[in-house]
Amino acid sequence: MEPEVVYFYTDGSCTPARISWADPGTAEGAADRFLLTVTGYCAPVPRRGR
Repeated sequence: MEPEVVYFYTDGSCTPARISWADPGTAEGAADRFLLTVTGYCAPVPRRGR
Protein backbone atom coordinates (compact mmCIF):
# COMPACT_ATOMS: atom_id res chain seq x y z
CA MET A 1 0.00 0.00 0.00
CA GLU A 2 1.49 3.31 -1.06
CA PRO A 3 1.50 6.29 1.33
CA GLU A 4 -0.40 8.32 -1.25
CA VAL A 5 -3.25 5.83 -1.28
CA VAL A 6 -5.54 5.99 1.73
CA TYR A 7 -8.69 3.99 2.30
CA PHE A 8 -11.76 6.18 2.70
CA TYR A 9 -15.40 5.21 3.03
CA THR A 10 -17.27 6.36 -0.06
CA ASP A 11 -20.91 5.45 -0.47
CA GLY A 12 -20.50 3.10 2.48
CA SER A 13 -17.71 1.21 0.74
CA CYS A 14 -14.00 1.15 1.46
CA THR A 15 -12.28 2.44 -1.66
CA PRO A 16 -8.62 3.43 -2.14
CA ALA A 17 -8.41 7.15 -2.83
CA ARG A 18 -5.58 9.60 -3.34
CA ILE A 19 -5.44 12.72 -1.24
CA SER A 20 -4.01 15.90 -2.75
CA TRP A 21 -3.85 19.34 -1.16
CA ALA A 22 -5.65 21.99 -3.21
CA ASP A 23 -3.66 25.07 -2.15
CA PRO A 24 -0.88 24.33 0.34
CA GLY A 25 0.66 27.33 2.09
CA THR A 26 -2.45 29.47 1.78
CA ALA A 27 -5.11 30.35 4.36
CA GLU A 28 -5.91 27.63 6.86
CA GLY A 29 -9.38 27.36 5.34
CA ALA A 30 -7.87 26.45 1.98
CA ALA A 31 -5.29 24.22 3.64
CA ASP A 32 -8.03 22.28 5.40
CA ARG A 33 -9.79 21.69 2.11
CA PHE A 34 -8.42 18.83 0.05
CA LEU A 35 -9.40 17.06 -3.14
CA LEU A 36 -10.36 13.43 -2.91
CA THR A 37 -9.66 11.51 -6.08
CA VAL A 38 -11.44 8.20 -6.40
CA THR A 39 -10.99 6.09 -9.51
CA GLY A 40 -10.07 9.22 -11.46
CA TYR A 41 -13.03 11.17 -10.12
CA CYS A 42 -12.27 14.40 -8.26
CA ALA A 43 -14.73 15.34 -5.55
CA PRO A 44 -14.36 18.26 -3.12
CA VAL A 45 -14.58 17.03 0.45
CA PRO A 46 -15.70 19.54 3.11
CA ARG A 47 -13.56 19.67 6.23
CA ARG A 48 -15.08 17.86 9.20
CA GLY A 49 -14.53 20.68 11.67
CA ARG A 50 -17.64 22.85 11.34
